[in-house]
Amino acid sequence: MRTVPIVISFLIIACQQKAAQPADKMELMKAYEANKVVLVFTGKDNGGSIDLTIKNNSKQPLTIVVPKDTMRFDLTAIVISIVSSEKTEFTLSNDGERTLTFPQSGETRFRSGSITTM
Repeated sequence: MRTVPIVISFLIIACQQKAAQPADKMELMKAYEANKVVLVFTGKDNGGSIDLTIKNNSKQPLTIVVPKDTMRFDLTAIVISIVSSEKTEFTLSNDGERTLTFPQSGETRFRSGSITTM
């Protein structure tokens, strides 16, 4: 009868260790290309800026790194270029999301409405 409490204790410890796994760390563009995130672009200020909602599409926590750089997203209907003036890093839970606002650059700009990647 002593084996039952030991087995239960082992299962509890194993589950706690699995829950404490560190989040994968990826740059935004690599996470997008690997289908780890879904992106929602929402035009603002008649094309002057854009809200970018980043939704975790993986089954585990994910740390996203947004580099200080211009990023270009080639979507089917439009090319969206956004400018990040500083490096940003944050962690999303397995079903988490975060919205950031960026200025747009480039000749074509997303002026209004929203578009979602899959």
